[in-house]
Order: sequence, then structure tokens, then C-alpha cells
Amino acid sequence: MKHLTCTTTLLFASALASSAVTADFSDVSLARDTYTIGDDVGVTIASKGMEFSVSNFDGYWVGIGCASFATERPSAEEYGSDYFFIGQYKTSATVGSAQNYGVVYYGEYFGPDYIPTVTFPDGLTCPESITIANSSYTWASMKYGDGFAKKFGAGDWFLLTISGLDAAGNSTGTVEVYLADNRAADESAWVLVDDWTKVDLTGLGTNVKSLTFALSSSDTGTWGMNTPSYFNIASVEAYGTYLWPVVGAWDDSWYGEVYAHGNSADWVYSRYNASWQYAVGNADGSAYFYDPLLGWSYTDHSLFPYVYLFNLGGWVWTYDANRDAANRWFCLLDNSLAGSFADYPYSTAAEIAAFASHQ
Repeated sequence: MKHLTCTTTLLFASALASSAVTADFSDVSLARDTYTIGDDVGVTIASKGMEFSVSNFDGYWVGIGCASFATERPSAEEYGSDYFFIGQYKTSATVGSAQNYGVVYYGEYFGPDYIPTVTFPDGLTCPESITIANSSYTWASMKYGDGFAKKFGAGDWFLLTISGLDAAGNSTGTVEVYLADNRAADESAWVLVDDWTKVDLTGLGTNVKSLTFALSSSDTGTWGMNTPSYFNIASVEAYGTYLWPVVGAWDDSWYGEVYAHGNSADWVYSRYNASWQYAVGNADGSAYFYDPLLGWSYTDHSLFPYVYLFNLGGWVWTYDANRDAANRWFCLLDNSLAGSFADYPYSTAAEIAAFASHQ
């Protein structure tokens, strides 16, 4: 009998891994205490297949850059007219020792061709969340006021509007987030966001190609918004039929380490399963796999390594094949199978295939 750890309780609620693609700028090469805003018109910064638009021209930049500074919430004495030059790249949110983050500048004067935009790769269509915060510059401007913008008081607000667009450029909906909100009569209820805030984007639908961002403020004059139009992004999370963030290479995915040939439905080699399988992903993060020996199976990001085998008609727990290179082992979770397998609740892939062929 194989000496493997096995449980016969199927934990549908266990979140063992996630099939979401999370762009968190960790794959952007950037030294500590530096930033990048590109060096030409139309530059994009990429993270986990998502593209973040940024343009740098004529001494100006607009869009989504990337930075890696420590948290900074300046005091009134530290904040001055020259804080703009470096404060625009810093964040008021808590930053890890090696964390990169996105810096968004919404330049309303530049026109529609320069709207900050996140574009998803093919097959990734279901935005799940975005984690955001105020930049240091904007946070300090609203808290203290300066020569251009007022100190926020009663009734003031600073609003981020996130829009979803499909592949044809049609709107799929909007999500509004107040990065500052002093509209309440009770001052104790006023909000000035100074740390990462996770925003639910599922209301934008399941057919989203890109996200765009716009900022607005109660402090607006003849020439537009006076409040500095910056905010920060820690991460963007999305699902889709795009199962593998890396295609054409080995990728450590929620399904274990795989070599994937296509984005949505293709043959992959799974080291976890020690086999070639045909993968068909769904927008909800679930997937069907065809295995030449075991037939079709089903699992999703929250269940794996629990897998439903259709030829067996039941759920199994999949062991990492690296634990036994000679066999693929499973834990059978259906007590009615006890009399059919000598080592129940353990079984190899070959034994399951033989059992299924005689049913």
C-alpha cells in the first residue's frame, strides 16, 4: 500500500490556489527608489500580459508609469511647492521593501488619445478587482492645500471612475471610487484614502478588453480640475479562458507547472499530472481537461487538486506526480468504490482507467 496522505472529505470551499491573472508590476525591472514613464510616445508597461499605457513627450508624460518608492505621507512642513517633482511618483499607501506599483496620471487636457488604459491579453475578459490608493502628491494636496489646489473641507470629494470597454470599444459599465469624500455632515465620517483599497470590478461584466480611468474633483476651476490628477495601482486581477499567463514556455500556474501551446484551448503538458492534456478554459476560472488515459475531467481554481473524473463518475484528490515518477496516484473520494480497488482509497491512473473501461 502506498504511504500517501489522503483525505476523503471534499472541501468545496477551500481556496487552494487561484487561476486569476494578477498584474502587480513585480515583473517590471525597476531599481528601488526609481520610476519609469517610458521614453517615447505610446510606450506601454507590461505586467503578466496586461499592458499599461503611458506616453512621454515634449517634457510631459501621461498614462500609467511604474515606481518603487517607500511609503510617504509628508507633514505640512515637508509639503511645499516643489514636492510635485518627486511626490507625483510616490504613494501614500503601505509599500513592501521591494514592491513596485503603478503611477497613474490622468491628463484631461491631452484628449481622448491619452486616456490611461489597461489592456487585457486575448482570452482574459473578466476583471475581478483593482487595488488602488492616493499618490503622495495628491494626498498631501488635499490634506494641506497648496498654491494650485485647496485644502479639502466640508463637501469636497475626489472621484475615480473606472470604465470597462469591450473589443469594439463599447462601454460595459463603470465603477466609481471616492479617493476622498467629505460629503457627510459628520466630519468623523470624512474619508481621505491613504492605503491600498481593493475595488470589486465584477460589475463590469465578462467581456472586457480594457479598463480606462478618469478623475474628477469638487475643486474645479475655469481651466479644469485643481486637485492633482494622480493615483496609484498595486494590482489588477482578472479571469478568463486565458488559463496560462505564459504561453510557449513552462509556467507555474494554478494547475501546477505546465507547458502551454495556446491561450484558451490547447494541448498542455502538466508536470503535476505527468501527462499531455487538452485544456478548455471557462470565463469563471474553471476548466475541462482531456487526458488520453483518464478521459475528461473538471476542476477550477478554488478546487484543484480536487478533480472530477467523468469516466470514474466521482471526485479524486490528485497527487503531484513528482512524488512517484512511475505512477500517477489519486485519492478516491467515493466510498462506494472501496470494493473495486485493492489499495482503496488510493489508486493509480492505470487502475482508474481499467475500472472505467469495465463499467
